[in-house]
Amino acid sequence: MRQMIFGGNWPRSIDKHNGTWQTARDITGVDVVEVIPKMRKNAKWWKYYNDTVYYKVIGDYILTHAWVPYKNTYVKDNNGKMVAVPEVIPISEWETIDDAMWDTYFTWTNGMEFWSKGARIDGKTIICGHWNTSWAWKNIRHKCERLYDGDAIHEPFIDDGIVALDACTVVSKKVNCFKFTVEE
Repeated sequence: MRQMIFGGNWPRSIDKHNGTWQTARDITGVDVVEVIPKMRKNAKWWKYYNDTVYYKVIGDYILTHAWVPYKNTYVKDNNGKMVAVPEVIPISEWETIDDAMWDTYFTWTNGMEFWSKGARIDGKTIICGHWNTSWAWKNIRHKCERLYDGDAIHEPFIDDGIVALDACTVVSKKVNCFKFTVEE
């Protein structure tokens, strides 16, 4: 939403496809040219936005939109080519990461891909979304050939250290849920 209301050529096709444009129209009660200026000044929207967080640690779970902060270490593969190996930044350092890093990298990445490359936290399970789970069913488990239609699998992707939930709802018409308990 923030990208849409401060972006240049709005609404983008993705804003229409994922419902952001319609949400802004519903919030403001207006259409077309008036939507963006009204959203920029909408106090309720900004209170909501300013109260959001990038992640929440609850017991052994970390809830986040896409993935957690990481840095890349570069190593040579078997062919002598330099490849990036992601390493999770310690949780104790996450509060020092500026919004630009969160907004540019960690909020929009494919958590399942980084998990598959070893970017994990011992003793924690990261619950993420943003990237449709069919990606993992296709590229990690090799259980389907398609990402969106046909044999695409939109079920939660659950494994040691990860629960990915994005069902690509706009296509699948499904919403994935995951129930967890926290011992006190």
